Amino acid sequence: MGIGIGIGILMDGHKGKRVVVFDDFTRADNPSTLGNAVTGQSWNLTNGTWGIQGNRAYCVSDVGGNLVGMDIVPQNFILRSTMTGQYVGTDKRYPYLIFRYLNGSNYLLARYFDTTCELVKVDAGVNTQVAKATVAAMTNGVQYDLKIILTSTAIVVFINDTAVINYALTGDESKFLAYPKAGLRMSKSGSPTMPAQWLNFSVEEL
Repeated sequence: MGIGIGIGILMDGHKGKRVVVFDDFTRADNPSTLGNAVTGQSWNLTNGTWGIQGNRAYCVSDVGGNLVGMDIVPQNFILRSTMTGQYVGTDKRYPYLIFRYLNGSNYLLARYFDTTCELVKVDAGVNTQVAKATVAAMTNGVQYDLKIILTSTAIVVFINDTAVINYALTGDESKFLAYPKAGLRMSKSGSPTMPAQWLNFSVEEL
């Protein structure tokens, strides 16, 4: 898979113009809401129940496909989060990021599990994998950094600062650029024993 201009941005140490959203979830445990980010925005787009435990965000309702987000995402951005979960085997509970979100049936997502990283579009409720990369085997309970750079129509996905996916939106996919929301989503299969958790979440304008 080719590596484009967008990858050099972060690997050269480039920072966004400004931090639009930042949350490290360092507030009191709450089993019913994430409350407000450190920068003041409300986690107000909720499917299922989300909360905080031990300064980490998690899905209290524990239903695969539940998501939470907020409205503020600039046109070009760096979206990043440190996450942990149960990634390997038939029993999984793993975190990922959603962006260019309109509603529960229309958004983009980046996720990783086992030895796979995927970029998926959800269009009118239909999930389509648009890009995929083979990555180093994940380890249950280990923290991983997931970063997404979107510049114009180009999307670059990083795991632990290594670029693994480079994809350009084409044709009708450009409609996602008008969707201004981003957030968290949890997936689940089988009977996992480890939680999916987010240690932080940030959006920087490019």
